[in-house]
Amino acid sequence: MKIDKIINKLKKGQTIDVIWLDAFSSTNVGWKTSNDEIVKVMPISSLGRFWSVDAEYLMLVACLSIHPEVETIYSRELKIPLGCIKELHVMMRKERNKNVAARKNRSV
Repeated sequence: MKIDKIINKLKKGQTIDVIWLDAFSSTNVGWKTSNDEIVKVMPISSLGRFWSVDAEYLMLVACLSIHPEVETIYSRELKIPLGCIKELHVMMRKERNKNVAARKNRSV
C-alpha cells in the first residue's frame, strides 16, 4: 500500500514504525547556509505513536529512533518530513514489543 494511503487511514495514538532518510552533517549544530555540505543521508527507523499529519510533516509522539551509527534517541515528539519517508508500517500490539527488540539488533 502506498505511504499516503496508509497515512490517511491512521488514527491518533496508533503505534507506527517509520523508515525515513535524515540528513547528517559533522559540522557544528545550528543554521546552515547553502554552501554547507551535508556529509551523508542516513536511514532512520522511528517507532512511536501517530499524532498528526499536515501538508509537510508526519508527527509522532513518545517515540524512539534507531540508526546504525548513533545511539538510540528517545523523544517526546518528532516531525518527519513527508518526502523523506521510505516505509511506514502500522504495528499491532504483539508485533510492537517484538520489533523494538529486533530493531536494536539490526541495522536499518
